[in-house]
Amino acid sequence: MSDSGGRELRESLARLRDLLARSGDTDWPGIIASALREPDDTALVRDVQGWFEGMGGLNGLVVSPACGHTIPNCAIEAANRAFIGLRGEVFRLSLAMSPG
Repeated sequence: MSDSGGRELRESLARLRDLLARSGDTDWPGIIASALREPDDTALVRDVQGWFEGMGGLNGLVVSPACGHTIPNCAIEAANRAFIGLRGEVFRLSLAMSPG
């Protein structure tokens, strides 16, 4: 695994954490922050990929006051576009770093 891949994934995760925190998400910023403290990139990748499996994962998340986010209605569309882009980037980077 290259150092640059790990750095890119960590930078994308930090941006995702910050976006979700600004949107008022109460769960994912802490989950992501905890994962970012993992020093081993292989373990980080395993954690990140687990977030895309099953119910309650990042794939099903929508930024919306209806989902408990404290975001003004005028910002919902832009926040979701940014979220979807970062979510895809995080997933692609984690796949690129997967062993085998």
